[in-house]
Amino acid sequence: MKSLVAYLNQKSASELRFIAETWQANLTDRLFTGNTFQLAQEMQNEFLERRYVDSLTPFQAAWLAFFLELPDYTISSDELVRQQPEAADRELMVKTLKAAGVLMEEKNLVTDKSPSPQPDPAPPKPRPGWGEIYGGRNRDKLAGSLKTIQTSLVVPRELARPLARLLAEKKTDSDPGNGQPTLKKTQLPLKNLLYALEIERLEQSAETWNLTGLLGNATPAQLIAELVQALTDQAQQERVLADMGETSRELFKLLKMKGGRTTLGDLLGDYVSLKRLGRSLRPLLDVQLVWEAFEGGENMVFIPEEIQQPRKSAPVAPTEALQTVNPPGRPTLFPPYALAWDMLTFLNYITTNDLKLTNQALIPKRDLKKISSQLWPLSLSGEDTSGPEYQRLDFLVRMCFALSLYRTESQTWRLQPGAEFEAWLELDFSRQMRKVVDHWLNSPGWSGPVEFPYYYHNIKTLGQANRTMVEWLKECEPGAWYSLDDLIQKVQRENPYFILPRRDLLQMIGLKRLTDLSKQWLQIEGTIIQKTFQTVLEWLGIVQIGRSETGRAVAFSLTEFGAEVCGRTNPGSSELPRTPYPLLVQPNFEIMLFAPEVETLWTLEKFADLKKLDQVSLYTLTKESVLRGLETGLTVAQIQEWLQKRNPQPLPQNLAISLQDWSKGFKRVQIAEVTLLEVEDPAVLDELINSKQFSDSIERRISPTAALVRLPEVSENRRNNPLKTYKTRLKNGGFFAD
Repeated sequence: MKSLVAYLNQKSASELRFIAETWQANLTDRLFTGNTFQLAQEMQNEFLERRYVDSLTPFQAAWLAFFLELPDYTISSDELVRQQPEAADRELMVKTLKAAGVLMEEKNLVTDKSPSPQPDPAPPKPRPGWGEIYGGRNRDKLAGSLKTIQTSLVVPRELARPLARLLAEKKTDSDPGNGQPTLKKTQLPLKNLLYALEIERLEQSAETWNLTGLLGNATPAQLIAELVQALTDQAQQERVLADMGETSRELFKLLKMKGGRTTLGDLLGDYVSLKRLGRSLRPLLDVQLVWEAFEGGENMVFIPEEIQQPRKSAPVAPTEALQTVNPPGRPTLFPPYALAWDMLTFLNYITTNDLKLTNQALIPKRDLKKISSQLWPLSLSGEDTSGPEYQRLDFLVRMCFALSLYRTESQTWRLQPGAEFEAWLELDFSRQMRKVVDHWLNSPGWSGPVEFPYYYHNIKTLGQANRTMVEWLKECEPGAWYSLDDLIQKVQRENPYFILPRRDLLQMIGLKRLTDLSKQWLQIEGTIIQKTFQTVLEWLGIVQIGRSETGRAVAFSLTEFGAEVCGRTNPGSSELPRTPYPLLVQPNFEIMLFAPEVETLWTLEKFADLKKLDQVSLYTLTKESVLRGLETGLTVAQIQEWLQKRNPQPLPQNLAISLQDWSKGFKRVQIAEVTLLEVEDPAVLDELINSKQFSDSIERRISPTAALVRLPEVSENRRNNPLKTYKTRLKNGGFFAD
């Protein structure tokens, strides 16, 4: 059986125009033989199919029903004559239905394979020659291959099923005593209405309602169940209506004002013509927001009850309050501002050390070990920072880069202070932490130590998941301890699709895959929650984590800073107090740091070595640390003055003496890799120095005929030799270089 388009393409232009008029098709393309796709689409629209069925006389409807009850909607001309012997009626109805494009003529070449009559047996003959053999074969072949043209009448499959459904609906309405259901179509639940549709129409609706993940692997029952959920969801309705024209949205409002039920004739009074009404009504019918029915001899237009009163949001089960637990034996010991502290330590390291990335764009392992030894130890909370991954350090470094606190030089791959570096040092630890958290919640460029499946892996989804998990903490009292397993089970019961709505997942991965993954919720989404709490939320100071003896996170507690982040308390309520004397210098050269302040820590780490990080951190002064501070540009006098200003009592006398002794061996020299440029005539050097082309590269003139030239550094990433390139520039400028 051919497609409807193929049948229409066999029609002449005049026949196509008559079909278009019969169906009242709204065409924008020029109609001619070979260009009938739009006409075929119009004929498959239920609004026009209903108009056509409604225009049929009972006699025409009976004949159309006869053709629709045939196997494959097909009958040969000979069989039609046998079943419908009344020639006048038969010829009239066939002509009428063919003219309307409902009944198509199909001609097939049929081979007559009936055996040819065999002659009586003849007495044996001598063996025939080749000519007789071939002649006999050709006669037999011709006798067995007679071909005839058989004409059949066909209702195209695209029209047959919907027209049969509409004819049955109209017949049921016009014949109440013949099996009419208790409920009229306008009273049926939405699910029952959808069950009456063809699978092709259901699949078209699935695409409109973002259910493409169901196509190809869902049963009609599953497809209908999802469509009911979509059609009765207010947010989904608003999205689909927003994609329609203004006239369709106005008609939908008008139908609601009429109680969700009216007649087509009533609507025609407002819209004057059927074509004008169709332009507004058809989009609503195509997406099943509005339905039609033959009822009481009229064409009813109605909105199903579930669509008239949609769900404002997905039904949410009553939430259960989280149960508190006893404080765990191994809680987090580092403070909420520890990450900002460590970020400052990292930035201090790159400004006081020549840190250059490897060819793989990684920080060298020797530098990682040095930096890691100066950070708040995760071993205090049961973690091991000596592992190969350095997850927290990686998170810290990535966050510094995302906030533009450091940059990488393109030629040397050295780490240097970034565009926001100076502004960052002006913030206290509380404001720094709020900036870090805000970036993690709204602009995460990566998932950090938490592994998300591929279908969750985009920036918008990651940020939404992070915000949702922080939102859960609003229910928690700061300082109280809660079971992390209870929280995960609560989310599984009440909000399992907290990362992406089920409908979005359905569209992305399909029903079968979604069903399989739902059985692994604890291993996927549950693990995401577990890891987020025991890593990022703890690192950000939003929660404290309690661990079992095996190191597994079993409980959490909301911090004061976390209460501020999730909106439970006012912004700024967790700011750290300031004190004029944040440290104490002792005679044994140890410095006790009481109050965490950015400026204090930034300067102290330049000339003091970390000994212990705790609520009261301990630093120590050594000859090596003081000399390191002098290398940054500080003087002994500046170090003493800075310490005295922040110490509540005079500095120990032995400290001043030791500082002077340690600095005696410090002699500042300047070393640089430069190129020596010599000329025979001082005038040539004068010309080079005054040249715009070469003046920038000349570092300093050291004699009338010599100067120092600074060239780009030679690195593994540079393809050209800087010295060779400079010689070429000199030659092009008219200077010959040996």
